[in-house]
Amino acid sequence: MSPFEHLQAARAAFVAGDRDAAMEHLSLATGNLGWQNPAKTRRDLHLYLDRNHLYQQTILRLAAHEQCKHDRLPRGQIEKLFDTWREEGVLEVAGAGGSDSDEELHERHLRRRFAHWAVSQSPTPALILPEVSLNGKKLDLLCLEQPVRVERLTAKDRIFRTEEWLPEESALAFPEAVRCLQVDKRYLRRLSARLAGTRCWVVELKMTLNMEAIGQVLSYRVLLNQAHPELSVSRVLIGCHRPDPTLDAVCQKHEIQVVNL
Repeated sequence: MSPFEHLQAARAAFVAGDRDAAMEHLSLATGNLGWQNPAKTRRDLHLYLDRNHLYQQTILRLAAHEQCKHDRLPRGQIEKLFDTWREEGVLEVAGAGGSDSDEELHERHLRRRFAHWAVSQSPTPALILPEVSLNGKKLDLLCLEQPVRVERLTAKDRIFRTEEWLPEESALAFPEAVRCLQVDKRYLRRLSARLAGTRCWVVELKMTLNMEAIGQVLSYRVLLNQAHPELSVSRVLIGCHRPDPTLDAVCQKHEIQVVNL
């Protein structure tokens, strides 16, 4: 079978509910994704089947590369073949089944609502960084205020611009897409060095405001100050869907702003 035929077989298997067969065909279509690590290959294929738009396009491009090798076409044909397959909806193997869990829907909903709320603020954050690594913990969002000189941003920085969070079909709306773009320790070190002096917001997102969220966001503020003193924490926020009036006094005492999403 050719890589394209494996893609078609993967789609048919997924529609039929045979996820393992779908993953096997996807693996064959992409030359095992070029990874030597089987666990990483399976993780990436799961992301594809779980409607991760970034991985759908990555895997489709890999399959186009394998198809060009199969048909002995020049490498310059890869992008042309990729564009043709994308227009034909070949990559939508993952759109046929599966539904988001409640947790993913809540996570997506809160992030999007917070991004819409953030653009109404002055100054508006220039960048919204997801799942920032701080001493092995994950801060939900770190927002960097304007002004940030766009010309100083790398390609990955530009992905995190606030306006990228707002379109309905933005890849950043999907929890797994955000996780694959998460901001690791080394990346944040480089970014904070370039944007030294920038004011930032520390943001924790919870469906319901509780003591755990308060403790987490305060801890993240301390950890961020220790790891990146060149960034100035100007606001500490908890975005939640269900506030708790009994905790208002605690939040006020610690200068935590509660945003009802």
